Amino acid sequence: MEDQIAEAVVKKLEDRNLLASAAKTSKLPKRLLKPSEAAAILGCTSRQVHNLIADKKLPVVRWGDEGRPYIDIHDLDRAIQQHKIDAA
Repeated sequence: MEDQIAEAVVKKLEDRNLLASAAKTSKLPKRLLKPSEAAAILGCTSRQVHNLIADKKLPVVRWGDEGRPYIDIHDLDRAIQQHKIDAA
């Protein structure tokens, strides 16, 4: 029983170290996007993304001292899903 607990603890520590290491080498996918990056994904201009933000059609995260808008990739995916039209 003690060996199983020890192995579980070692596994958790290894997982945490791998996650920390991946974060340092930026192998984790980006979660917050600049409007220009969101525009590239959507295939539109940055101005159109800013318009979606202004019209409250795309939520933003204000992060940092300057309060610049960032788009959560999950919100971007949700917006894409909501605007899909079934092919007839």
